[in-house]
Amino acid sequence: MSTVGQSGLKATSLTNRQYIYFLLASTVLWFPFFNLNLVDKTGANSLPLFSATKLARISWAVVCGLILVWLVLVMCRRRILSSCFRDTAAQLTIFSVIAVWISLTDSLEFSMLGVFRALEFSVVTLSLVCIYSIFKYSQVGSETTIDLLMDVLLYSGLITVVAILFCFVLDPGRLFVEVQEHRWRLGGHLWAESFVAVQLQSLLIGLTYRFIKGKSGVFGFLLLSPVVVLLVFFADSRLSLLVLGVLIVGISLLLFTQGMRSVLAAFVALVFLSALVAVPVKSRLSAHFESINLEPGYSIFTALQQSPEAPSQSNDYVSAKIERNENAAKELGALNGRLPLFLTAVRGGIEHWINGVGYVEGVRGYLDKNHEADWWRPSTAHNGFLEVILSLGIVGAIPFFILMATSLFRILLLSFGNFSVPEFFLVSLFYIVILLYGLLHTPFGSVVCATTAGLVFSNLIIVGGLLGGGADRIGSPVSE
Repeated sequence: MSTVGQSGLKATSLTNRQYIYFLLASTVLWFPFFNLNLVDKTGANSLPLFSATKLARISWAVVCGLILVWLVLVMCRRRILSSCFRDTAAQLTIFSVIAVWISLTDSLEFSMLGVFRALEFSVVTLSLVCIYSIFKYSQVGSETTIDLLMDVLLYSGLITVVAILFCFVLDPGRLFVEVQEHRWRLGGHLWAESFVAVQLQSLLIGLTYRFIKGKSGVFGFLLLSPVVVLLVFFADSRLSLLVLGVLIVGISLLLFTQGMRSVLAAFVALVFLSALVAVPVKSRLSAHFESINLEPGYSIFTALQQSPEAPSQSNDYVSAKIERNENAAKELGALNGRLPLFLTAVRGGIEHWINGVGYVEGVRGYLDKNHEADWWRPSTAHNGFLEVILSLGIVGAIPFFILMATSLFRILLLSFGNFSVPEFFLVSLFYIVILLYGLLHTPFGSVVCATTAGLVFSNLIIVGGLLGGGADRIGSPVSE
């Protein structure tokens, strides 16, 4: 049975229950479990074999595997399994998965952990290919597909906010880590700071979409927007603040062109006020945390009541913190320590240009042996584009970069700046956010995280024609 949506797109109707199933499955694929153990930020130490974090991660991967099996069965039942192998976007994505496995055949650091990382990537990526294929070849429609993407951004972002609030109350020492003197970052042992920031900014995009589409009221949008801004400031990443500025400008332009002038004024005022509040509050919290040498294992009430003259840490912990601060000061010497790292990654990509040094663990091993800084042992190239080239090789990275170049071309040519269709603009804005983070972090190309799924699914719907441009454009009929 087919229906015609509000935008005029002919589509097969999805029941609320079916949509919820796909939403739950996508959110699980999007949101790998956070760290349960304490993490050594220098990368020098690995977690024990049977650590809680590893067991939780394995459990998550198993659930993702079950989701993949379910999706394949759905495709078989709908008789569209073969369609995915004839789809250009799906083909290129599958070739990227094959390139990951090829990189392991000649990996410099072959290990079972590397195989597990490849399995994670394969299960998540192939599951997203299945969801894309089901929505496209079952004629579900562009609007519902974009609804799914934006709802996943919204709910995975809300999960992040709830986890942050709980951990702030129960164990702020696990949530905040001092990366250099007087500088405490949100994320701590749970997540990387960049992951927290991009999750929060994705939440802001999802909130904007639901408000623009009339699926939620203005109160929720205006209430949560300054919360997102406040928490991004607490993440204290220079790149995340730059991206936040781009995001706020983009959302403001969208509100303006949609004729929501009063909402725009309130949005800008609340965002500005939140930024003004964030700076002194973070400064005072950081000063207090530093004065008591905050460590994991204490509630916020204990931490706030603790006297600076009576720190609870051992001398070893304090000594390690001082040493880490000295190393962090050295890190500022050359583009935050990344320029020499980038050059090392470029050399590795050229030396191993066919199939790279190996996905994730191969990169870790190569940098461990070839990166010159003895005070910092990075596990990634800290640049998503270089990470892909180093891990997969120039040849192996071709399918990935074809997808990315095609997606970027389409959003710049067809969608980005098209304020009259907010779906197009917000998906494009999300894609640009991921690419910007790729300049100094590894939101893609390394260990699977939310941005990995975001980039894979965005590439699929943009290259596959579910965003715009062509027969599948919203408002145009879809050929049977």
